[in-house]
Amino acid sequence: MTHHQGAVNAVAISEDGQFVLTGCADGIARLFDTDTGVLIHELTGHLDAINAVAFTPDSLGALTGSDDSSSRIFDLATGEQLACMSTHEPVARQHPSFFQAVSTVLTAFYPLLYLTKFARSEPETHSEMIASCALSPDGKLVVAGSYDDCVRIFDAHTSALISQVAHDASVRSIAIHPGGELFAAGDAEGVVTIRSVSTLEPTITLPEQILGIHAIDFSADGNRIIIACGDRRLRIYETHSGTLVSKIKGHGKAICSATLDQSGHLAASSSSDRTARLWDVDAGQEIARMIGHHAAVKAVAMTNDASRIVTGSVDRTARVWNANAVRSS
Repeated sequence: MTHHQGAVNAVAISEDGQFVLTGCADGIARLFDTDTGVLIHELTGHLDAINAVAFTPDSLGALTGSDDSSSRIFDLATGEQLACMSTHEPVARQHPSFFQAVSTVLTAFYPLLYLTKFARSEPETHSEMIASCALSPDGKLVVAGSYDDCVRIFDAHTSALISQVAHDASVRSIAIHPGGELFAAGDAEGVVTIRSVSTLEPTITLPEQILGIHAIDFSADGNRIIIACGDRRLRIYETHSGTLVSKIKGHGKAICSATLDQSGHLAASSSSDRTARLWDVDAGQEIARMIGHHAAVKAVAMTNDASRIVTGSVDRTARVWNANAVRSS
């Protein structure tokens, strides 16, 4: 998948596997047909690099976040921009029919994205840029990690601050457990803590300091958590006990992104070494290597059944891989 005029910083694949969404350093998000690679829409409006993309749960909408201090919502049927969230009142309120159609989860994304960029001018909440945000599965809460060493929980509908907890360093990565009752936060000192959403009390602090945390993700069943690290290792832990399941090394350079399949037994990772890889988590072994990118692979996404893997690279391309084919090659 080409057409990009800069590094592909983020990728997502729709729940049914039919569409791929990319976010690019050229400020454009693009929607592609997974099977043919045909470009369906260019989603324009951002003025700087796009760093995050996601499909809405029904795949009818796209969410984007950018260095231009805005986040936007697009209708993927038409490519039309429906909302722009920065320091002004978002235009999303002008399109209630679209938001009702795509689900209450989509509406809940508005304050998440708005808070991400509004934080710069709201010292009574975050005093520094928000580094990572996540939305609870019921769409009611936003958990945000900031460079001011704090995690804050907001009401997703009113944007009211509910609670906050301090870390000893800037909070770089956030993930919410699929059950909605826990969240994980990784900070710049390499500490990963799993906390209760309701009380903020820690349930587990992972026993190892992990410097260079680039990404955190829970498996879809919630039983495992994966951490992508700058030390070229993947670490997978049991969520509720903090027991280390596997520490996997194989990449030649820093790991940029990682994700787990639904069961937590397969992991996909991408790296500055120009490869993406598929791993047997329990055995700690590489089972497939995706070679073809000509520069660092910044992003990876995988369907829950691990049948397809999408990668995005600094080489200005996104690629879709048939997992079964790469495993047998």
